Amino acid sequence: MTAAASDGGGAINPAHLAPLPAEAGRDGLAGENVHSIALRRQVVRDTFGTFLGRQPTVTELNFWVGELAPGQTRREDFDGALASSQEYYDRNSDGG
Repeated sequence: MTAAASDGGGAINPAHLAPLPAEAGRDGLAGENVHSIALRRQVVRDTFGTFLGRQPTVTELNFWVGELAPGQTRREDFDGALASSQEYYDRNSDGG
């Protein structure tokens, strides 16, 4: 479970889950939410807020939503990219 899909304490936030048809079943539920564009958008917004204290620009949002598609960039690598950015450093540096 991603941090963005939870309330910070590990509980799933239902607002981040995409609705499924009744016939989807357990495997469909997991797959549909992992692949949901809406969920990836929320993950990007939440992660930008956590690491950079702001919302992504439209360009950043579209880029990272595409990068987080199945078979592309792993969530851990996305977190690492933001945490290793100059913007993150500037925001979290104590100046010395």
